[in-house]
This record gives sequence, structure tokens and C-alpha cells, in this order.
Amino acid sequence: MCVLCGLLLNVMAVLNTGTMVDGVAAAVGREPILQSEVIEEAGAELQSLRDSGLSPSELERQADAALRRALDRLIEYKLVYREAAGKKIEIPEKQIERRVTAIRRQYPSQEAFLKALADSGRTVDTLRDEVRKQMTALLFARAKRRQFEQEVTVTEEDIRRYYEENTEQFHHGPRVRARRIFIAAGRDPESRQEARKRAEDILDRLRKGADFAQTALDESDGPEAEDAGMMGWIQGDSLVPALRDALAQLEPGQLSDIIETDFGYHILLLEERQEAGEISLEQARAEIEPLVRRQKSDERYQRWVNTLRQQADVRLFVQ
Repeated sequence: MCVLCGLLLNVMAVLNTGTMVDGVAAAVGREPILQSEVIEEAGAELQSLRDSGLSPSELERQADAALRRALDRLIEYKLVYREAAGKKIEIPEKQIERRVTAIRRQYPSQEAFLKALADSGRTVDTLRDEVRKQMTALLFARAKRRQFEQEVTVTEEDIRRYYEENTEQFHHGPRVRARRIFIAAGRDPESRQEARKRAEDILDRLRKGADFAQTALDESDGPEAEDAGMMGWIQGDSLVPALRDALAQLEPGQLSDIIETDFGYHILLLEERQEAGEISLEQARAEIEPLVRRQKSDERYQRWVNTLRQQADVRLFVQ
């Protein structure tokens, strides 16, 4: 069933023409969340779906799920920002500008971008303020997750149970573990040139010794950015050919060159390569412990967010 059908009516209009009829999707207390904000938050996923060749019904289903996730994230941002308000959290202006630029690239032109803002009653300055608040919430949430990770206890029984319940992870074909920094790019030449220059600057810093994980946290537009660029273990054809072929050429610890795809530019770091085989519990222990710790801390974090949501006046206006 389409949970956000009203929003879906606007999605293709934004992607194709940059126009939409805006409305309120939800509210946290007196703070509204506009439909345009939800579409902007889901922008990268929606762009990918548009170019995926899916059937109309499957496109609608997946777009609905992407919008639902985006709306939940925006509600979470506002709830967490309330907790972060008053804390001394500095967001560099260049990070705010990069996010604003990434949102602008979702529209076919600067004029369409400005018109969409005007239609929703916003300006570029108010958009920057929204982005600042979201980034503040993300940093505070990241600190809260780290706190929970430090507080949870992982027992021997936890490790053994994970191993026994996920045996397929420890019987594997050839695989690699890698990190990625992704710089999103639009379709117009100016946008792509700008994104390419940004990727080149990042690669230059990495080659001069910048930490890949921290750079991914600070710079990447990819979905794994909050995990310091970690893509995890990759095997088979789970990546697009350009990325898979690039990883095949790397040795552990080696950086890739810049890899261009339709969606933007990628920089990869290969961390480890393994042949097909079976990993014993003793061998897997060091790998399992942080996974279980993350799982437990994620559960604590989600309970914390759910408590904030229960204590707040959260209303949904989309059907």
C-alpha cells in the first residue's frame, strides 16, 4: 500500500521539471516538515530509482519506502536537535554549503531550485538554517551512539549466538572489505565539473596522508558516510561494474583513482581481501564483537529516539 501517496504525486514532477505543489507532511510540536523537505532528504535515493528501469508499480513501492525513511529521519532530526540545542556544536560553513549544493543538484536548473524554495515559503538562507540544524542533530546523534557503544557489554554468549545465527557470513566466497567516499553529481556539465574538482581535492588530501574514515565522515555524500565510509564485506556482483573492477585492481591499503558513474564520483580504499573459505568462531571473534556492540548500541539509540518521540507532539499529515 502507498503510505505517502500525496508525496509520490510530487516526486516525478520535481525530478522532471523542478515544480511541485508543496504541503505539510508532518509536524513536531509547532515545527512543520514540508513535503519538499522530505523529497530533498530522499533525493539521492529517488534519483537512483528514477534511472533504475523499474516497472511503474515497483518504482512506486520503492519510492514510497524511500519517502517513509526520509520522513522518519527528518522527524528524528528535529527531536534530536531539541536535545542538542544549547550545546556547543560548531558546523563548518563549507559543510553546510556542500549540503545545500547537493540539494540544488536535485533540480534541473538554478531557476527551478529557487522557484521550489519560493513555492515552499523558504529562501536559500532558511534552507541553510535547516541544514545547519540537521547537521547539528547528526553530530549530537553520533556522539550519543558513541556513548551507548561505550556503555554496552558484549558477552561471550553474545558472540557465540551471533556466530551460530549468522553462519552464512562465515562461509563465504572470495570477498573484499572496503570503504568509499562518494561525491554526488547532477547531470549538467557545471555540476559534474564542480563535483569532479571536489573529488580531486579529496583524493589529493588522502594521498598526502589524510585519514580516510574521518574524511568520509566529513565529506562523503554516500549512504555509508556515517559509518566512516565502511561498505563492509563485498562479494559477487553486489556492486556496479565500475566499482567492482576498480576494487579488483587494488591491494589492501591502496586507494583507487577517481571512479565516475552516472550518479557522481567515487574514491575507494581496499582494507582486506579474502579467498573463499570458512571462518572459525575464534577467527571471527574480533569481527563479531564490534558488530554485536553496534547492534546493541543501535537498539539503545532507537529506544532513546522512541522515548523522545513519545514525549513529543508528533503529527503526520500525509496519507
